[in-house]
Amino acid sequence: MKKLAEKFEQADVDSIIIISPHAELRSYAMTVFTPRDYSGDFASFGAPEIEQKYSCDKDLALKIASSCQKADIPIEIETQDLPLDHGVMVPLRYFTNAISRKVKIVEIAFSALPRADHLELGRIIGNVASHEDDRIAIIASGDLSHRIFDEHYSHYGKKFDQDIANLIKDNRLSEISNIDEELVDLAGECGFRSLLILIGALNEKHFKPEFLSYEAPFGVGYLVANFEL
Repeated sequence: MKKLAEKFEQADVDSIIIISPHAELRSYAMTVFTPRDYSGDFASFGAPEIEQKYSCDKDLALKIASSCQKADIPIEIETQDLPLDHGVMVPLRYFTNAISRKVKIVEIAFSALPRADHLELGRIIGNVASHEDDRIAIIASGDLSHRIFDEHYSHYGKKFDQDIANLIKDNRLSEISNIDEELVDLAGECGFRSLLILIGALNEKHFKPEFLSYEAPFGVGYLVANFEL
């Protein structure tokens, strides 16, 4: 994550679109959050003194929502000032130096809709971002398998994580969307749909994949990769 943070700082982004599995999810629709400001802390992890606050790029968020509506992708706009979840705060915590200036963010939550809808949402995000004058980064947040070892161990979890890692290393990102649904379910993951959205955003774009790390110190798979356009 530190290496990715260095790359992030060099990219000098203006706005960040982050897809989180721990946001308020709706089964029937994607959600884009447009509060006055995003804020949260790590009180639930015993560190209430660690606080984060970011401005919302409302214009960018509404462009994404409008494009989804035109494409018949179910999406809801949440305007309440809900606290930021750790799916956003953890990755952004690593990027403190990179976002020390006034970088804006847009948080998006996936849904229980079909894979094709998540890929299309990603395509829309990528298209909207590519037409902006600002420099925009997209973060697909989420864990891989929660069943790597201990009492929750499943060999399906290990296979799922290995498949994801190998497809990224081999620059076969689009094939991730074809992973068997039973394997996804048995892996006990929470980041697959975030990945689908990222895959959609990168579709038909020339990018350089860089596999940075994989570890599972707590029985949960954590993978870090960078896709530079």
